[in-house]
Amino acid sequence: DVESGGGTMLCYIDRLGPGGARLKTEEPSVVCRLPIGASFRLDAQVEQSHAGKVGVRNAYGIPVESEPPGHTARGMVGEAGAPPLEVRVATGWISIVPQDADAEPR
Repeated sequence: DVESGGGTMLCYIDRLGPGGARLKTEEPSVVCRLPIGASFRLDAQVEQSHAGKVGVRNAYGIPVESEPPGHTARGMVGEAGAPPLEVRVATGWISIVPQDADAEPR
């Protein structure tokens, strides 16, 4: 688990253990890079996204829901029973991508 009162968080995760990972910062962003082929249960939430921006971006096709003034993305990637990946940002954005991908998927 990693928590910060503020500042950009850039996380490279080589392997998620059974307990998964929890990442949290007040602002402005979390970029989480995962190994290619990783399995995980994503639970990502931005309480307040920047005006006109999608607060949660991911390269895994997980739907992003607008919950004004923020966004959430929840879903499974890969195998059933995969570990959780919980990401929280109070104000800003989240990006969840494979380690070899662009940090800002569209």
